[in-house]
Amino acid sequence: ETDADLGESKMAGCDLLKATFLNTSLEKADLSGATNFTIDPERNKIKKAVFHLYELPGLLAKYDIRIVQK
Repeated sequence: ETDADLGESKMAGCDLLKATFLNTSLEKADLSGATNFTIDPERNKIKKAVFHLYELPGLLAKYDIRIVQK
């Protein structure tokens, strides 16, 4: 368990490739400039957090789905 409080943080330019998010508060955090993260919305608090559209797969990874843009 990480149980970190990263609420309202700004993560522009952060490469989160090996970061672990578990029971983490990311409420109102700005991850729109962060890359390579995997965050389970069911196991972390992400209310009002900001994510870039291109990093959407990092929020949906556990569902094993493909996201395409046509």
